[in-house]
Amino acid sequence: MDTRRAGFWAFALVTGLLLGLLVRGVIVMAESNRVPLLAGRGAYEGMQREIEQLRAEIATLHEEKNDLLRQLLSGEISSEQIKAELDAAKYAAGFLAVEGPGVSVTLGDSSQSGGAFIERGLVHDYDLLYLINELRAAGAEAISIRSGKVEERLTGLSFVRCTGPTVVVNNTRLTAPFTIKAIGDPEIILQALEMPGGIAQQLRAYGLDITVEKNDLIEIPAYDLPVRYRFLDANARSEGQSALETGGESPGGSDAIEVKKGDRR
Repeated sequence: MDTRRAGFWAFALVTGLLLGLLVRGVIVMAESNRVPLLAGRGAYEGMQREIEQLRAEIATLHEEKNDLLRQLLSGEISSEQIKAELDAAKYAAGFLAVEGPGVSVTLGDSSQSGGAFIERGLVHDYDLLYLINELRAAGAEAISIRSGKVEERLTGLSFVRCTGPTVVVNNTRLTAPFTIKAIGDPEIILQALEMPGGIAQQLRAYGLDITVEKNDLIEIPAYDLPVRYRFLDANARSEGQSALETGGESPGGSDAIEVKKGDRR
């Protein structure tokens, strides 16, 4: 009797252990595949898809990095190519002097003003901005504003604003008459400015003196003010650091404005 009872308890113990292990395995499997209660199945599946997409993007970036490294080590990317890309970036930013065909626009105060300060007869910043916008819309690839012997290159960092009877461009005071030079297709730009109802006709209606001439060769200087980025992430521009001159005051950050007057009639 004692032997049968001992065998029974041994069997019950082994069975209980096996049952416990089975239940534990089921619980572990359920926990590894469970859906978060707060997120919901749809959100959880969406996160899983995003994770897979990120993993794919990381793999792609690794491949691109390895490919670039291979090209660099094998000599497929030369210093000449790097310099050419850097020069292209400088051209686009306006940090290099350029030349090419284009137009020259002379814009002056109304001849009826007689040199007096008459609000309506003066060239204002919005007149120049309107003209600059039309030049860019017509495909101008480089633009400058000249007053007498002073010429300022326009870039994405430039600003044009009135200060009394003068116009400030790149922290430099300029006075009329202004010569606006633009490099691009001379015929297209001329037609854009001189079309009926266009910018030239409108400025003449205000009494301003404006002439537009085509030129086979126009020279435009480089933007020569120091460039300083105060709010951009340094990592975002680290690759282009060498293309820019850093330090000094930003175009709009200095209170000192150099006065360079042009020839007045």
